[in-house]
Amino acid sequence: MLNASNDQTELLHERKLAAIFNSVFNKAYIICYYIGIYTALAIKSVANSARFVAGFAIRLFCLLLSKLKKININVSEPKRIIKGYRAVFKQSVEIFKTQGLIFAVKGHFKLLASAVKRNKKTALWALNYLAPAAAVIVLVITICFWSGVTFALEVRYNDTVAYINDESVFNKAVELVMDRMLAGDGKDLIGEPEYSLKLVSDKNLIGHEEMSSIIVSSTDKLCEATGIYKNDQLLAVCSDVSEIQSSIDAYLNSYKTDSEVKSVDFTDNIEFVSGIYPSSYLKPASEIKDTYLSSGKDTALSVKVVRNVTYTEEIPFESVEIQKSNLSKSYRKVTKEGSNGLATISAEVTLVDGVEVGRVVLSTQVIKEPENEQVTVGTAEPNKSSATKALTSAGTTAGDFCWPIKRVAGSYISSYFGDGRGHKGYDFAAPRGTDIYSVADGTVVSINSSGSGYGLHFVIDHGNGLKTLYAHCSVINVKLGQKVSKGEKIAEIGRTGYATGNHLHFEVWENGGAVDPAKYFGR
Repeated sequence: MLNASNDQTELLHERKLAAIFNSVFNKAYIICYYIGIYTALAIKSVANSARFVAGFAIRLFCLLLSKLKKININVSEPKRIIKGYRAVFKQSVEIFKTQGLIFAVKGHFKLLASAVKRNKKTALWALNYLAPAAAVIVLVITICFWSGVTFALEVRYNDTVAYINDESVFNKAVELVMDRMLAGDGKDLIGEPEYSLKLVSDKNLIGHEEMSSIIVSSTDKLCEATGIYKNDQLLAVCSDVSEIQSSIDAYLNSYKTDSEVKSVDFTDNIEFVSGIYPSSYLKPASEIKDTYLSSGKDTALSVKVVRNVTYTEEIPFESVEIQKSNLSKSYRKVTKEGSNGLATISAEVTLVDGVEVGRVVLSTQVIKEPENEQVTVGTAEPNKSSATKALTSAGTTAGDFCWPIKRVAGSYISSYFGDGRGHKGYDFAAPRGTDIYSVADGTVVSINSSGSGYGLHFVIDHGNGLKTLYAHCSVINVKLGQKVSKGEKIAEIGRTGYATGNHLHFEVWENGGAVDPAKYFGR
């Protein structure tokens, strides 16, 4: 009775298992059916040569599934196969434990073969179901494989291999490299590739941009670098532009010496342009810095510094003339000394390599106003004296003395002995640098010993208590103790000391006192 109950329970389980298998196969059939339809539609877009094979495979697949749907599966066969394989697997494990892996594998396949021989019906059942499934799997794998591969050109360039659709990709890559070449002739630096036809995956194909990178990276004749340009003219090429930029910043910062510096920059336009350059153009960063960022070198980049400065400056006084009709036209005398004013000035000063090239005054604050100079000038026409007549025939001897200057354009006697507040001699007005001559033989007895008002001056002793003084010179051509001859050049006219213009102040001394020189010029 107990055995009958167990048999009924086992039969019930088998029916439930069969129902589950039938349900699974029904759903699998529906899914696979629609997959087959959509797969068939997709394959229609492939080449004509693949349509027949694909269509046949899909129809076979659908037919197989339709037959499976009609089969009321008996699960006893799968159970028997699984049970038998478990027994084979256990025996293989025992062989592995006692004899090792190789004998276990060999024994495993022998046991499988003997099991198949003993259960031909079961093996045939498995073959009927598994073979179509395996065929479908192989078909799907084949379709997937051929849908992801293509025939392409293998490009071998400088021992680097790449895959492209056709030669136009390489040619376009060469054009791209040429366009990015910023110096030199790229045609001579790009070699010829080697082509061969290969079957490759679509994923391995590259475009012209990647090919251009390979062209540059696979040769030592080209390089990705940065060019340094001065006013659009290439100065140098470097691989590490960050180091050069840091050096430039440090170089410019070295000119920011104090708070008055407003800005520091190069006088020229300096640019960095990245691209492809011939490798022969590359220079080490140290060489570039030594050439272009070293102060004092002719090749150094010029630096412009703008400074805001504040300083005091004198305001020059003006000269105001007071005309006197009772004085000779040649009369001119300062009657009131002028004095300069003072102002505080704020300015923007521009220097290039330390040399000032521009100054813009921003503001001026007057601290002291200037006091103008007053000059008394005569307006009456002078009577020509014998001295003036003698000067007209310059270079000749009049009386005991010759004239101390020769006639030149713009020369005249601007002041006589006794003019104004007791003028002590003659003033001979003439251009700066006009030669001064000794009026007689004598010896130089003093130089610059009569006060700063005379400027550069000296005295010649002519003997018998007679001396002559020459003042306001620009150059003195004699030395202390030197003997001079009458008519010998001894100095040049200037305006040193207290002088309002270029002239020679000439005095004649008799026994230490100034006398009118006229009598010595034949007056």
